[in-house]
Amino acid sequence: MDAMETRTESRLEPPRRRAASAKRALALASGVGLLAALLLGRASHPARASSPSPVTTPGSSSQGETFSFDQGDFALSDGAAPQVQSSVS
Repeated sequence: MDAMETRTESRLEPPRRRAASAKRALALASGVGLLAALLLGRASHPARASSPSPVTTPGSSSQGETFSFDQGDFALSDGAAPQVQSSVS
């Protein structure tokens, strides 16, 4: 029986080595792919743009235009329920 076990081991050893080698190659390729994807994502992120350019639409001017919340009042709540009116028709 020893001869049979030795023969089986030696017959299965090369495929095992090839499988292990393929696993290592796949792991290495996956790591390189992940690193490349991370670097591409970082390089293409909008916050890393080299020169910011203002967005303007046709017919609008960016000179002297401001935006503010002048209308409306905001106040802290005193805990009371808000006065709301609604009607159903």
